[in-house]
Amino acid sequence: MFADRQASSRDKMVEWYYLATPLFLLLDVFGGTSIRVSALDGAPMLKYGYYGGCFLAGVLFYRHEVFSAAFGLLESVANIFLLIWSVMGPYYDAIKRAAEGEFIQPPMNIDHIINFVLVGAVLLVSFFRNPLIKKAG
Repeated sequence: MFADRQASSRDKMVEWYYLATPLFLLLDVFGGTSIRVSALDGAPMLKYGYYGGCFLAGVLFYRHEVFSAAFGLLESVANIFLLIWSVMGPYYDAIKRAAEGEFIQPPMNIDHIINFVLVGAVLLVSFFRNPLIKKAG
């Protein structure tokens, strides 16, 4: 019985992650910490659109769980790609400036690291919840 409850809550993790998007938005706007989609800090309109799309997906997935694993997988991969892209550009620029003797600030901050861990966890859960992976196992 306890194992069933544990499996059920684990299966809902992706849906709750997307439904919690307004909390991430509040943290971002009022707390100054962007841990949900830190790659889009420089593009606020895209960031708020991303937040809106993720919350809408959460509402949809809460009603139709079938799509949540696949969307969670795709969104997590896209988010990790955005994070890598947003960190590597400034990182390469920092290396160039450091080679020229300039003082540089680290291109990656704690928000990026938390975002990587959070999105990586959703990616992992979404991967193993994917119906194609379940059938193969």
